[in-house]
This record gives sequence, structure tokens and C-alpha cells, in this order.
Amino acid sequence: MPPYKIVLLGPESTAKTTLARQLAKYYKTNWLPEFGRKFLLNINRPYNYEDVVYIAKMQYLREKLYQKKTKNILFVD
Repeated sequence: MPPYKIVLLGPESTAKTTLARQLAKYYKTNWLPEFGRKFLLNINRPYNYEDVVYIAKMQYLREKLYQKKTKNILFVD
């Protein structure tokens, strides 16, 4: 059976990353950082539609990879 996946959603700067990290530590499991944040910080230009599509694809692929490495619960930022 695949692991449970709990996705934390909400506006920026509401401690989703901190919560995901702390929950994973408490439950001794994995958490997946948000892909888009790091990507957007490093492109040094305004983002466009293609960037949004790329971010979505990469987040999806990373979730699948982390799900394979996780046995019980995966927290997704």
C-alpha cells in the first residue's frame, strides 16, 4: 500500500515548510520541500506560463519519487 500523503496548502509565509519538517520529524518519516520556491528564487527574471507548467511537473515527479522512498506518511510542502 502506498504511503498516506498529506499536502500542506496555504499562502506564502504561513509556516507550511516548518510544519511539514516538524511533522515528519515527529512521525519519523519523509517530507518533500516545495519545488517552486527554490526554482523561482534562482531564475533571476519574472516567471512565465512555461515556468509554472515546469514547476507543476517537477513537483509531481518529485512526489512520486518520495512516495517510493516513504513507508507510512509523506508530508508535502
